[in-house]
Amino acid sequence: MEIEEMLAQADYLMHIAVSKCDSWEDAQDLVQETILDGLHAIRKGVDINNARNWLCTVLNKDWQYMMKK
Repeated sequence: MEIEEMLAQADYLMHIAVSKCDSWEDAQDLVQETILDGLHAIRKGVDINNARNWLCTVLNKDWQYMMKK
């Protein structure tokens, strides 16, 4: 996954995050965390074939973690 490919998914991720979160701010935080996770994965050299699927999976896991807090 390239950085540009990941950032191209930001609007799609925001759409999903807004549907899950109670506030716009929480949705923004969730997308930011997801993108940061993606940047860390790129830096570590993780092989990601489908950026959208990978990022959506991470977003869902981050959302579940947020709900546990």
